[in-house]
Amino acid sequence: DRERIYRVVLEAKFNGTEGFSTGVPAPLHNAIKSEITGVESSVPVMHFQGDSKVMVKVVRGNNQDLVIKKQEGVIFTNSEYFQLLGYKWLAGSSKNLATPFNVVLTKSRAQQYFPRKSFVDMLGSQIVYNKDLTVKVAGIVDDLNQNTIFSSSDFISYPTIAETALQNNFM
Repeated sequence: DRERIYRVVLEAKFNGTEGFSTGVPAPLHNAIKSEITGVESSVPVMHFQGDSKVMVKVVRGNNQDLVIKKQEGVIFTNSEYFQLLGYKWLAGSSKNLATPFNVVLTKSRAQQYFPRKSFVDMLGSQIVYNKDLTVKVAGIVDDLNQNTIFSSSDFISYPTIAETALQNNFM
């Protein structure tokens, strides 16, 4: 499908310097879907602001919580992301990303966060991002075994943005 997939980038000129960025305005996702004919799907990929490294607290209970101060690979996206890249589902469903405060993890990330649990038992577990965004695990996908620039491992449901103060940063 590579001949049917496009990535939108922002061309910027500032003080005589030209550059390109994958950081496009958040409303573009909905505008593409509603205003451009022939587009089958639009897949937003949004990072936390700043260097996109996130503090993660994995709630394990019994004072066994795992804290990672600068976790990489955390994005906000929708269910179409998994269709675009051909992920294999190990637990849960892409439909769960239509609900705010859900997260899908790759197999390797899930095993890092919950090393003694089965994938099915991980569902419903809580993870806290940047101390104030609590989500529940709603799916596990197999790791991609292909060369791609899409290398994220934590996929927070895109509707979460609109339900939190994050909308002030993205929308």
